[in-house]
Order: sequence, then C-alpha cells, then structure tokens
Amino acid sequence: MMHKLKNELLYLLELQGKFYISVSVRKRRPTVLPSFSIRLDKKDREIAYLIEKISKGELRENSKSLIFVVRKFEECQKIAKMLEKHDFLLPSKKEKFYKWTKILGIIEECRHLTEDGFLEICRIKDEISESKSYTKFKKMIDNGELNFTEKSVEMGKKISRGKKIMNLLKNNL
Repeated sequence: MMHKLKNELLYLLELQGKFYISVSVRKRRPTVLPSFSIRLDKKDREIAYLIEKISKGELRENSKSLIFVVRKFEECQKIAKMLEKHDFLLPSKKEKFYKWTKILGIIEECRHLTEDGFLEICRIKDEISESKSYTKFKKMIDNGELNFTEKSVEMGKKISRGKKIMNLLKNNL
C-alpha cells in the first residue's frame, strides 16, 4: 500500500511540479536560488500534507488552490533525490528535471559563485525556461557590473561545509 502511494505521489510531483531557478544580482553579486513548487486544488489538502512530510516548504493558499513551495537548497535536494530514480512519463519534464538537478550540483560545488559556473547556470536556465539570462548576465559581466571574487568562493565553501556538518549532527542525534 505504501509503495503504491509513493509511486502515485511521485507521478503527481512529476505532472504538477515545477522546477525553477531564479538568477539575480544583489549588491553587484550574482545570486542563484532553486525552488520547486506544486499547485493543487484546495480539495487535495491531504496530498499537500503528504508532500510536506517529504520536504519542508511553505504551503500557500489562494481562493482556488494550494501552492506548496520549496525554496531551501537542502530541501530541493531532497526532492531531487526522491525523483532521480523515478521513471518519468513525460520526456520534457524529465529533461527539465535533469537540468534542474545539474544546477543543484553546480550550487553544491559552490561553482555558482564563479563567473563560469554562474554563466553555465544561466545557460541551463535559458534551456529550461526559454529566458535570456545568459545574454543579460554575460553583458553585465563584460561591463564590470558583477563581482566574482575568490573570497566569495571560499566563503561559500566554508558555509557549505558547515551546513553539511550541521546536517550530519542533526541526523545522528
């Protein structure tokens, strides 16, 4: 019974879920924020609670629907890990998912803090959503409007190591 429920939930996440990457600039520094969301009918509140058990996120409500949004990087990784062995029905969704997970990998390696890594994310994002991020941010880099420093990369790696240690401690307590 539980296995059947899990498979049905995976297909629901595939069919209704959205894999998103936000790229922006704050104080001349590039920012990359992954997220996952799923929109459900208000009648499907129980499904939203099931999804919340898998990954912590924010459940928002409007007049017609519920929207479950996952914004924390570690929680996006949980969604990715759960779906990575899933047999996708839709080739287009499978392709978007794998590109999204590729971006998660770049972030995990802290390469999003480098010019090359950031531009690679922009290129992949453009493939997923048909946006013009690469062109926009490449132009900003060429004009000296973005800062990529070795200090940022080192700080990102320290923060990443610290988060991994905290997660290990949490899981072992």
